[in-house]
Amino acid sequence: MKNLLTIMVLYLLLTISQAWSLPPCEGDESNWQNCEGSLTSDSGQIYTGVFKDGIFEGKNEKDTKYVGEFKDGSFNGQGTMTWGKGQWEDDIYVGEFKDGSFNGQGTYTFGDGEVHVGQFTEDGCPNCKIYPPGQYTDDMKKSMEIEQANDNIRIALDALNYTFYGNKKERKAIVLDADNCIFEKERLLGGSYDKLYLNNVIIDTIKFSSKRYYNEMLEQWMDAILISFSGDEKVFYHGVFKSENNEYEDIVSDSADLERVRKAWGVIYSRACKGASAGEF
Repeated sequence: MKNLLTIMVLYLLLTISQAWSLPPCEGDESNWQNCEGSLTSDSGQIYTGVFKDGIFEGKNEKDTKYVGEFKDGSFNGQGTMTWGKGQWEDDIYVGEFKDGSFNGQGTYTFGDGEVHVGQFTEDGCPNCKIYPPGQYTDDMKKSMEIEQANDNIRIALDALNYTFYGNKKERKAIVLDADNCIFEKERLLGGSYDKLYLNNVIIDTIKFSSKRYYNEMLEQWMDAILISFSGDEKVFYHGVFKSENNEYEDIVSDSADLERVRKAWGVIYSRACKGASAGEF
């Protein structure tokens, strides 16, 4: 595993500087727009660059670049750090910053293609999901970019991953199309992916039920909670059988609390997806 904490500490020592052709920033920092200026962090580091439309952009002599939000004299909010020449050449961090450091949901891509996704803190990202080179797909990257820009989709992803995998910070379920609420989820046995078309779901059909089934892998009977729903149009694409279906049923993770799952699906349809009405016959 790469040493993210070392990178984060040394990143704070970078001094961002570049010559720009805009007028100097004057007055209160919150009013800086389309001008050149400097920010001083709590640690005393000075960052020089351009402030435009609420975004700071700058780079150092090794072409390490930062583009993102700022507040209170430091990097705060959403941003992207791209490393230039040196030990971490071509490494990229996209995510949340706080007081000049990685803090919050983010994605760190190493130059060799390894990707760490998760919640970053001052201690690095000990619980990050790690993708070896080549395994972090374009769809996963797109999903992360969407959720970082759309808080409602992030909440929906938290709900889906909690429902099916018992961990809201897992990202085995991703978003493919935010406007139409199309999500993809990894099947429990891996190797294939289902699609959920949540805008086509008739909300009143979302049900939870108990079922006893025989688990062939464990060779024992088990109790499970199922979630099911349907729609007048497709609500589910089966990744194994390559078929579209108007009805869906799947097992809720045994690590998930049923009442939390119920509330989570209520949040999905109050914040992210619109659902569908039953057709008239």
